[in-house]
Amino acid sequence: MKLPNGYGSVSKVNRKNLRKKYIARITTDIEIDEQGKKHQHKKTIGYFETKEEALNALTNYNMNKDEVNNLYKNITFANLWEEWQNSKKVQALKPDTIKGYEFSYKLITDKIKNMKFIDIKFNDLQNMINELLGNRKGYQSVRKVKNCLSQIYKYAIKCDIVSKNYGELLDIGKSPRKGQALIFTDEQIERLWKLYYEQNEDTRLTIEIMLMLMYNGCRISEFLNLKIEDMNLKDQYFNVTDSKTDAGIRQVPISDKVINIYESIVNEREKGYFLINPNNNRKFTYANFRDSYWDRMIDLLGWDKNLTPHNCRKTCISKLTKAGVRPTYIKLIVGHEGALDLTERTYTYVDFEELLKAINEI
Repeated sequence: MKLPNGYGSVSKVNRKNLRKKYIARITTDIEIDEQGKKHQHKKTIGYFETKEEALNALTNYNMNKDEVNNLYKNITFANLWEEWQNSKKVQALKPDTIKGYEFSYKLITDKIKNMKFIDIKFNDLQNMINELLGNRKGYQSVRKVKNCLSQIYKYAIKCDIVSKNYGELLDIGKSPRKGQALIFTDEQIERLWKLYYEQNEDTRLTIEIMLMLMYNGCRISEFLNLKIEDMNLKDQYFNVTDSKTDAGIRQVPISDKVINIYESIVNEREKGYFLINPNNNRKFTYANFRDSYWDRMIDLLGWDKNLTPHNCRKTCISKLTKAGVRPTYIKLIVGHEGALDLTERTYTYVDFEELLKAINEI
């Protein structure tokens, strides 16, 4: 007897000395890997002595599932999102992870948010993804929306609201610049300087951060973690003391072109983090900086939405390379992991003067 689609399955386990040889299972999720192969995730209902007992258990499960569905039959996507956000699992996540999900949720269309969850079809979500890609939303942002949807659907499956994870099945294509470094053009950098000199209060901080990143090669996480006490403006450098690699712990020279930006920020306060979110006077989180500042500026300028703060680092490296700066100096400035010999690892005052000279080449 063929069971209805989505109902589940009963199979026999061919193993000696096993009394309960029939297993009842349902498919909870289908995941597609990078090679396009489908992988089913199944939930076991139980093991039984006869096939009839297994089928009865599967029937009872589906009947109870229908009762659960009745409780959720009118819940909207937005309502389920709130329930999921308040779940113990989500509340136990790191604040930045939660903010990342909140950022992705903002990109989900009102049409989807207002639909009853059980009425949402795969094509509804795929059309939304296509629309986001068509509206030049950055690939990474769309990828995070897909991941956010997948997490919500996993929660919905646990609640027996649905049986398939549409989030996992969504097609977002491949990164348009996989393996290529996207950098800012000279024209774009020139435009940032022009906007900087206009001193528009609404965009000033974002532009200052973008320019500083382009002329120091820092990882955005390193830069957001800097404190006032890390600054040595007299000798024109700052200390990176918190980095994801050992090579990242370093002294970074401050370019003549942006030293006045550093000075204006340091003069505003005596201690605390170097960069402060003016909306709450607290340290910037990456998610908040991307959501409220970076993405807003990129959108305002009409630039490629695949440009991220990391591309400032790539731009700095590219400009140093084009200026003919020695690879060893580039590694020391940006904190690249790599094979530095003992001589290369040794900082001297002369070495740092060379680094300062190098950063002023761009």
